[in-house]
Parts: sequence; C-alpha cells; structure tokens
Amino acid sequence: MKEKKRTGSLARRPGRTFFSFSTSEPYRVRYNNPVRHIGVSVMSSLVRFGVSMEKDLCDIFDQFIQEHGFNNRSEAIRDLIREKLSLEKGFKSKEVMGTVTIIYNHHFKNLSENLTEIEHSFQRNILFSNHVHITHDYCLEVIVVKGMEKQLRDLTNRIGGQKGVLMALPSFITADIRWEDQIDVSC
Repeated sequence: MKEKKRTGSLARRPGRTFFSFSTSEPYRVRYNNPVRHIGVSVMSSLVRFGVSMEKDLCDIFDQFIQEHGFNNRSEAIRDLIREKLSLEKGFKSKEVMGTVTIIYNHHFKNLSENLTEIEHSFQRNILFSNHVHITHDYCLEVIVVKGMEKQLRDLTNRIGGQKGVLMALPSFITADIRWEDQIDVSC
C-alpha cells in the first residue's frame, strides 16, 4: 500500500503553541502490544486534529507528560479524554452532591452578571456558594450543589462556557451514600 504524503505545520504565535496536521484520510497505525491485544497486530484508525493552547500551559503539559511517563502528547491527551469520559458516565441518572469549583477573571465584560444569572436559574440545585479573591483579577468560587447528575453537569458546562472562566471543575459523589458503612465509629 502506498503511503499518503503528510502535510503539516507548526505555527508559533506569541504566547501560543499550535500544532496542525491534515490528511485526506485517517492514518492507519499498527499496534503490536501483547498485553492489550494478546500478541495480535490490530489496525486502528486515528483521527488527527489541531490543538491550540497558551505556551505556559503547553510547557506545564509537557512536564506532566514527562512526569507521568507518556511517550508523547497524543498519548497523554487520549488518556485524559478517556479518564474524563469514564468519570462522566459514572453517575448518569443518579442524584449526586458535591461542588463546582470555578476560577475566573472578573474583568471580562458582564461575566459576573452572567454567572449570577446562571446560578439563579439553578437555585434548586445550589445549596450555597463561597467566593474568594485570589488576585486583583482572578476569583475562586466554590458552589455546593445537590441534584440529578445531568442537571449539575449542565450547570458546570454553562458556567465553563462563559468567556473569562478559566476552569469549571465538578466533583460529585452519590447522594445516597451510607456514611455509617464508610466510617469506623468504634474508636
């Protein structure tokens, strides 16, 4: 089989790193991992896409890759995506409780008003929130929530989708956990 010619570019802009690769069809990669594939060569299609991020974030990500023993960025990104997707599948259709932690730059136009409006539309799910000023520009807000997992993911996604929000991190547990089964009170 004749190998397709790859075209790609590595374009650098001040403060950003951008990797872009394009092909007319997905690459075929041969895996020969005896543990995963029991010694059988398997063909798998890979889809290439570009990822852009700030240079500082890219440097931190490269350090993360090295510390965790990944062979390359693609491997690390695939692993992180799998982990995130498996976490999201865990609580589907269950009542959960936990926190949504957000970090944002309050100087973005209308951001504070938009966040307040979003939080008001989820008032049945929000038990309380706490707001802390990290620096002159950035704020940390921890929102304690309870409700159906899908609703709370919706809240997290709406907040995280606002311009100026650096991070919206959910942390949920099932609301029906029996603490007496988890804690040894015989001490």
